[in-house]
Amino acid sequence: MLEMVVQFGYIVLFAGAFPLAASLAIISNLLELKSDVYKLCFLCRKPPSCRASSLGGWNHVMKAIAVVAVMTNCYIFGFTSDQLSSIFPMLVWKAGQARYVLLAIFGIEHAMFGLQFLVDLFVANEPAHVRLFRERDLHFSRFSN
Repeated sequence: MLEMVVQFGYIVLFAGAFPLAASLAIISNLLELKSDVYKLCFLCRKPPSCRASSLGGWNHVMKAIAVVAVMTNCYIFGFTSDQLSSIFPMLVWKAGQARYVLLAIFGIEHAMFGLQFLVDLFVANEPAHVRLFRERDLHFSRFSN
């Protein structure tokens, strides 16, 4: 799990600096999946599995990485790329106008935080059909005992 979280961190933290990283990560994960399938099918026995109800502590780590990623990508977008000046031409770096650039980056950053909050609020942790299946399973397990 640590390997996947580190990869997630690299992809989201530096997406503005190297946009090709997500595509390379998908290719890398597909190659790793194929090699793991071959290894599990032909070279060794199946490892014992253990159930987990969630990601556990890794969920908090990934949420923290996502928050930091919003900040780093906004600052990469604002200070190192020409995209901000092409979208807002009145915000070019001139003497005395740096505060407007900082204000624009700050506004974009907080809009992204708001979007992150809304997605976290309105997107369910488990799909409705999974919740329904769990409730059905719980209901029938009461009668079987």
